[in-house]
Amino acid sequence: MALNGKITIKPDGTVLTVSHELKSFFSHKIPARFQTLVNWQKSPYHSYTDFMKNLSVHTHVNLFLKKTKTSSVLFDIALFERTGQGAVVLSLQFIPHEQQLEIELQQQKRYTNEIISTANIIFIRTDARFHIKDMNHWAEKILCVNKNERLDQNVLDLLQLSGSQRHGMTRSLKENGQLQEFDMVYRTPGGAEKRLLWNVKLFVDFEFENSILLFFGHDITERVRLEKQVAQSEKLAALGQLAAGIAHDVSKPMVSISSLVQMLEDHVQDELTENTLKLISNQIDYLSRTVRQLIDMSRPINSDNEIVNVNMVLKESVRIVKFDTYLKDVNIIEELSADILPVHSAYDKLLQVFINIMLNAGYAMRQTEEPILRIRTCNRDNSVFIDVADNGEGIPEENLERVFEPFFTTRSSDQGTGLGLWVCHNIIKSMNGTIDIDSKSGKGSTVKISVPSYKG
Repeated sequence: MALNGKITIKPDGTVLTVSHELKSFFSHKIPARFQTLVNWQKSPYHSYTDFMKNLSVHTHVNLFLKKTKTSSVLFDIALFERTGQGAVVLSLQFIPHEQQLEIELQQQKRYTNEIISTANIIFIRTDARFHIKDMNHWAEKILCVNKNERLDQNVLDLLQLSGSQRHGMTRSLKENGQLQEFDMVYRTPGGAEKRLLWNVKLFVDFEFENSILLFFGHDITERVRLEKQVAQSEKLAALGQLAAGIAHDVSKPMVSISSLVQMLEDHVQDELTENTLKLISNQIDYLSRTVRQLIDMSRPINSDNEIVNVNMVLKESVRIVKFDTYLKDVNIIEELSADILPVHSAYDKLLQVFINIMLNAGYAMRQTEEPILRIRTCNRDNSVFIDVADNGEGIPEENLERVFEPFFTTRSSDQGTGLGLWVCHNIIKSMNGTIDIDSKSGKGSTVKISVPSYKG
């Protein structure tokens, strides 16, 4: 098919003339506007203006022109000359079908590369032996690596997969050609942990060397954290309601038992019975205090709020706890922001939170040779952040998810009820804030609190 010739176009895109060689292609469309003759879906340009701009820069461009409603022909178009009336003469040369397929393939590759490079998805391409051949910018950002430094490295080494994980991935790829929803923990070179979710696809060519693996990953760290936080909040709410119900039910027989013990104390004669009744009375008092605390904490916190300076509350907390048995020899370092924003809270409730956290830290450092308690405050994103870090014994990973549960404690029964952190959680939650604990066994703990700043 010899479709080579020239056409003249006015500045607004109207086709003025068509050379004899092209009349068979355009005869049923002339007169027409040039932009209506183009198959813009297949062409690399989005509009007539975009096309003309690229033509003036590159002198030669490829464009699909409509032959029928369902078929298009690819032309190489060049700017031949400009006329005095502002019109342009374009030179069109037909591109054979085989060359069209090659150009379409190149365009498709370019589109795919642009999508992969700009999408917020981790992409890594490897050969069949897992050697990295390419990765996009998002992969470099999330994995905290440099692509040029990682080329030809084994991707399984980069992702720090265990032997069982490697075996499972290899087996799935051999049997199914893909691996779906592979959830893993990745540690960055800086030590930060991230949860990643991968889908891996194997593309097999006739020759083994040309087979490739495509890794598509998502960073689900924040999603997992939020899901855990929601689940923990729901769990704490349910446990709080259960504890409150039990407290109300227990308080009634406790009153009767206490009255009976007091009545017996007035009639005993021997010392053994008297001491036994005193012991019972002391234990009843202990249970009564616990029940009252449960009932109080199960109610909404409606203390009178005021404008509070967090730094002042922290300083007062330090003044109160520094003579405690476990804190008197601790090096307390205060790194408090000088321009800390005010918060809207009940002073005594916030004081209760900080004292409780500091006492817990002191207990955790009771066997530390050089105990250090570091207190930091800062402003960020219209919130006030408070970190209380110790270098004590830390919290085992299996206990971290339970630390805010009522009655959960690793101490003996005479050293704690397991209600302290539950109370702290309720108070901070009532302020629309958050409280979390980062800890590793043997390496200390950091309690992280954030509360909204006062906007009045």
